[in-house]
Amino acid sequence: MAELLHYPAVDSTNDEVIRLAQKGAPDGTWVVADEQTAGRGRRHRPWQSPKGNLFCTGLLRLTTEEEPVSQLSFLIALALYDTLAQWVEPARLKLKWPNDVLLDGKKISGILLESAGSGQPGDRWVAAGIGVNLAVHPDNTERPAISLAAAGIAPPLPMAVAERLATAIDHWRGEWRQGGFAALRSAWLARATGLGSRIEVRLPETTLFGVFSDLAADGALLLQLDSGAVKTIHSGDVFGI
Repeated sequence: MAELLHYPAVDSTNDEVIRLAQKGAPDGTWVVADEQTAGRGRRHRPWQSPKGNLFCTGLLRLTTEEEPVSQLSFLIALALYDTLAQWVEPARLKLKWPNDVLLDGKKISGILLESAGSGQPGDRWVAAGIGVNLAVHPDNTERPAISLAAAGIAPPLPMAVAERLATAIDHWRGEWRQGGFAALRSAWLARATGLGSRIEVRLPETTLFGVFSDLAADGALLLQLDSGAVKTIHSGDVFGI
């Protein structure tokens, strides 16, 4: 059962959950903040944290059936999709590999997973940080961003969204434990954007162009290059062409 802790302000919801985890907080502990003073995204990029948006992190203590951790990205994206679909017509929502949620083709959320523990079975936990643009969104970003308000949708209270999100994550964790990644994969593909389309994949050492042909059994993106060869992408930044 999820327990949501509300903070008027915190340095980072991920950092607070990590501190709580180290003190023995149970699975399903969530930190929801009105404001972050040092929010961050992937690769330590600053995450803008204006009031009115959702900033939350859940503590997920993983069971032996919940592996590998990388598959959580897809699970949380599915939970976010289902949560936002309570306020948005589902046809306006899409998932972009691996875990972005798009509204009207623009990014509305961000996910940051940080894991710790001994790595032994039964001793692995993840701080699952999630930000959603409810009231406002950043301008002049590399990927166009949007908020519910900018899309003409009255933004709900962040705590109401957090409550639904925690419930949706519990649901998809159950699906993951019972059906493995196959259950997540089929649901993710049904909501995906860019499948069968030409995309650009930026890797640390190069940039590749090709067609997003499929999602591998482990969640990797399968990119069909112009040569006809298929490249397996486990990590990279994807852009549409």
